[in-house]
Amino acid sequence: MKEKDTKIKEIKKKTDSNNYPQHNERFNQETTKMFSGISEREVIGCILQDDSIIPKVLKFIPTSQVFYHNDHEIIWKSIYHLYKTNKKIDLPTVCNHLAAKGYKMTFYLTGIEIVSTANVSNHAKTIYDLYIRRKLFDTILKFEKRLRNESTYKDISTDVSYLSKISEKFTGVVSVDDKNIASLTDDVEQQIYKKTNLVQTGLAKIDKAIVGMTKGEISIIAGRPGNGKSTLALNIVKNMVLDGKKVMLISREMPSVEIVKKLIAMHTNVKNKEMRGNAHLHKKEIQKGLDFIRKHYKSLYLFDNLRTLDDALNEAKKIQPDIIIDDHIGFIEFPHYDKQDVRHRIAEITRRYKWLAKDIDCAVLLVSQLNRNIEHRVDKIPRLSDLAESGNLEQDAEIVVFCYYPYVYEYDNSEHGEFGTQIIVAKNRYGTTCKFDMGYDGDSAMILDSPAEAKAHREDRVLTSTELAEELF
Repeated sequence: MKEKDTKIKEIKKKTDSNNYPQHNERFNQETTKMFSGISEREVIGCILQDDSIIPKVLKFIPTSQVFYHNDHEIIWKSIYHLYKTNKKIDLPTVCNHLAAKGYKMTFYLTGIEIVSTANVSNHAKTIYDLYIRRKLFDTILKFEKRLRNESTYKDISTDVSYLSKISEKFTGVVSVDDKNIASLTDDVEQQIYKKTNLVQTGLAKIDKAIVGMTKGEISIIAGRPGNGKSTLALNIVKNMVLDGKKVMLISREMPSVEIVKKLIAMHTNVKNKEMRGNAHLHKKEIQKGLDFIRKHYKSLYLFDNLRTLDDALNEAKKIQPDIIIDDHIGFIEFPHYDKQDVRHRIAEITRRYKWLAKDIDCAVLLVSQLNRNIEHRVDKIPRLSDLAESGNLEQDAEIVVFCYYPYVYEYDNSEHGEFGTQIIVAKNRYGTTCKFDMGYDGDSAMILDSPAEAKAHREDRVLTSTELAEELF
């Protein structure tokens, strides 16, 4: 009986091969098209250049089988082993690990071009997408083969159901944004201990209150005109850039040249207003500021011409920043045929920015103006209800911070005069709400930890500026 079963299997195998001889050839031809050698090489090259990006890649490459090229699969296994054992990943360590396994790939690896890591997520996604297509194509061919050999409606229905499940497996359950539990726990470990998912403002009091802005989330800075929301945003830009973060600043209200003038004021003893009329008196200081910005602000991408939401999102995808700061969203243009009211437009902005933040793993900080209701109250302190016209801002935001500058409303009676401003953390999804005083020096567009510090900063600048003037004359 056993001998008979063996013969039947051999005959069936032979028959299947004769009935469908083109399967292997067709599969090989088609799947070769579903392969990007460029993306596979660039992912490997990016990791060899900077192994800190591996968590980004792991979002899209859960297994070495995702790679089509056999050499790339072998190299990935080596990289992943070094990563799991907390060892440094670079060209020498990977080559040595491969050599220990009997693979001589030094020549091949040294030939991989060093490229920017900015688009590594896109390349990893391409690899995974093509892997899914290959899997689906193989499944379809197998289904076609079974379909040729089955004749009953019941059998065909079973196969259709099978194909549907396979399609769901690869395009739904195992999507590019999903992770197996092992990969997910690795990400959580990184976030807990190394805070890889947080972007901090560099302002001690604010960071103590909110800990940091989360990548993949939206945060809001809001206030009435003249209350310092843009100044606060620019101070955050300064601190993040100097901390080595890649920052994309969209300035919709102020031209880029004016932003640079404010940065000069931050880093020199020249008042912003003095650069309008008396620049010739401060040429040396201004040049010093310009040289500093040229040297230290290379990771700042500054735009003042991105009118539409699509313009902003497309540029962000190219840049892949750590944070996007959009100042302010009330100036975003919508097509003339778009009849949506302001509430629906803002909801669209927050929804699309939220998805972008998740897609490119960055934080998003939106600057918004509060409605006019506040002007009709005796108490001018902002509330969450003052965001009402802005639709989903409160709902979609992780953090909402209000800027309140009492000097604007009570310049004769404000507690700290022109040097005091108030920060209100009105929403904090992962912490508590609070409010506290900070310092403001309008001459230098600086936000400092306290009003006393702001006053001292102003006095130091005046003293230094006087000394410079005496030198000139």
